[in-house]
Amino acid sequence: MKLLGKMSDRDVTRRTGRTLGAVHLRREKLGIPKFGPRIPRYTPEEDKILGTMSDSDAARRLGRGPAGIRLRRLKLGIVQFNSKNRAWTPSEDGLLGVLTDEQTARQLNRTVAAVEVRRVSFGIPPFAPKNRKFTPEEDKLLGTLPDSAIARLLGRHIGVVSQRRRHLGLVARRYWTPEEDRLLGVVSDSEASRRLDRPTSGVKHRRMRLKIPAWRPK
Repeated sequence: MKLLGKMSDRDVTRRTGRTLGAVHLRREKLGIPKFGPRIPRYTPEEDKILGTMSDSDAARRLGRGPAGIRLRRLKLGIVQFNSKNRAWTPSEDGLLGVLTDEQTARQLNRTVAAVEVRRVSFGIPPFAPKNRKFTPEEDKLLGTLPDSAIARLLGRHIGVVSQRRRHLGLVARRYWTPEEDRLLGVVSDSEASRRLDRPTSGVKHRRMRLKIPAWRPK
């Protein structure tokens, strides 16, 4: 019957004069899906979203129903998003591209899809042993400029640079702002160090570089 699946079973009964049960059984026997709006198949890109946010948020983002999102996530064995422990930390971001997505997922107790989506969103290439090791020359640059500047120079993600710097026990360096410079010489170097959250040696070096006389109590 050419009408099966092209309209509702009830409409077919009215058109053919057959019972609803007979129409239903015939359609099922022929493996013809029930008439209704066709639900598009999930794409690999959509599957990667599952578990990286709540099912309701994923449904709104993908234009699908929450129930369908949940069924698809369960079918793929993806753990439900938990807002209490899903927030990414800078240290976690620093692992992206440093290990394989599978290794990172196991270490962070996240899904591989969530790790991949996060890595791609930062434009970090997949793990490649030959490209991800820091050279001695690169290590010497760490801490000499802000992490963001080093990341641009080395073509690396700022999280990777920050993690490597901390691993080597190096202190992050920040650019001096005009507001910070105006404090130099107005208070003692130690007081400026406390207010600016910078090492006293760095404050003194900056003050002397700008030829600002040291503060003297009146």
